[in-house]
Amino acid sequence: MWIVGALAALEDEDHHRRVITVVRQERQRLTEELLGLGWVVSESQANFISCRPPAGSAAEAAALLREDRILVRHFPIGRFGDQVRISVGLPEENDRLLDALGRAAERVCSGWQPG
Repeated sequence: MWIVGALAALEDEDHHRRVITVVRQERQRLTEELLGLGWVVSESQANFISCRPPAGSAAEAAALLREDRILVRHFPIGRFGDQVRISVGLPEENDRLLDALGRAAERVCSGWQPG
């Protein structure tokens, strides 16, 4: 029965267009906010952003976000070395992420150590 619902969702072109519009708008908003916070942000046309924090390491940023129950993917080496991958969410999810990043920046500046 679930396959019927999945097929209907795939055929709903209006819904698909709305989702693409929201992802594009939110990706742009996240990029601008992260740049304003001093992050280095790689250009993206996907539903995620790869970026590096202005202070500390990407691993520290991921650990701080994890404390706020926000999961991002940390890339320690390779092409995306010391970056995090942030999935573009709904506006309220992205607001929560940005709030958490503000708190994380305060903790990094105060000498926080991952534990």
